Amino acid sequence: MRNKIMIGALILFFGAIAAYAQEKTSADLMITNMTTYLKLTDDEVNKVRPIIENYMTKWQELMNSLKDGTAESSSVYSQMHQLRETATAQLSKVLTPEQMKLCQQSPKNCVVMEK
Repeated sequence: MRNKIMIGALILFFGAIAAYAQEKTSADLMITNMTTYLKLTDDEVNKVRPIIENYMTKWQELMNSLKDGTAESSSVYSQMHQLRETATAQLSKVLTPEQMKLCQQSPKNCVVMEK
């Protein structure tokens, strides 16, 4: 019995680490894409990073609440829309108008943008 509890705890622990690593990897990948596509300076990257990391963390939390049934889809989608709007407003304070235009033209390179 004790071994089963220990194995269960280890599985949960490593699952949490994997989820955390995947979340960070997604944010890092998006920042890398944005850096390349928008030709971000080091200063811009340092300002964009917390915006994207926060966005990705909250987005993942919303997706998890949708998957586990703790939230209704209409509520989650509304919150996701608000999350994108907030992140877009924050990015507009960091990026140049030309960079924002590029994001709007190619939202896949700027995850928080909608076409």
